[in-house]
Amino acid sequence: MTVMANQRYPLQVGSLRRVFILTVAIAVAVAAAVIAQQTPSPAHVATTEHFVLHSDPWINLHHFLYQWTRLDAGLSGGRKPVLVPERSALGEMTGDARADWQRALTFYRAAVAPKSHWDLEMLRLKRDLLNLSGDVTAPSPDRIKGVAQALNIAMPIYRDKWWPHHDRANREWIESVGSRLRRHEKGFVDLTTRLHGATWPMDRWRVDASAYANGIAGYTTREGHVVVYSTDPGVQDLYALEIVFHEIQHATVIEGSTPDALARAFKAAGVDVPANL
Repeated sequence: MTVMANQRYPLQVGSLRRVFILTVAIAVAVAAAVIAQQTPSPAHVATTEHFVLHSDPWINLHHFLYQWTRLDAGLSGGRKPVLVPERSALGEMTGDARADWQRALTFYRAAVAPKSHWDLEMLRLKRDLLNLSGDVTAPSPDRIKGVAQALNIAMPIYRDKWWPHHDRANREWIESVGSRLRRHEKGFVDLTTRLHGATWPMDRWRVDASAYANGIAGYTTREGHVVVYSTDPGVQDLYALEIVFHEIQHATVIEGSTPDALARAFKAAGVDVPANL
């Protein structure tokens, strides 16, 4: 009977088989997409009610090369110079690893080190690096012409030589600040929104711990992405909590019109706004 049915209705049976296979394929694809959305990136370390904290290899490599070459070029500034003791290891490197690392340094020294964190190209590069979700096998973006090649040849060396230590330091910092954030963030959010007349966004703020950042312990872009210099002795313990709470107030949605209001008040009083207010 089955053979007779298949012979009699070959088109219908074949069509049903194709529909069944297509349905299964769609179900598998949907399940994979759901799992991918639920699986945190390898860079994700901790989440609190209002913050998500990361140790991202691309963000760390970028800032590592940036501060290394700024020091080489005599450009390191801020409240204090950012020292990079790993520079002494260059003399110990040999062969292709030394040549490739030197090529990455040469590019960063010429094309990246002179730029500010807030230069448009630098902001776009950092955003593109964040979009790699910590995947060290992904091709890096070429937002600054030539930077992709520099980052791609540097990443395997960085992963092998320095990233384990940097990642460990970042995670220790995140563990320390995370427990404090969970205890104190609600009070901070309530106070900050009341003082600034702001509305705290629904999404959590992203904070990236980086073994190197800048001479002022970290920085925040206007949309609210925070990078913290995790190995800086000045941002440990309670100061780690302070730097996160401090930096996020530079986000436009929180800061709002406060800087303009302060500037008007100082002007009305005939006094200059302090440089480090």
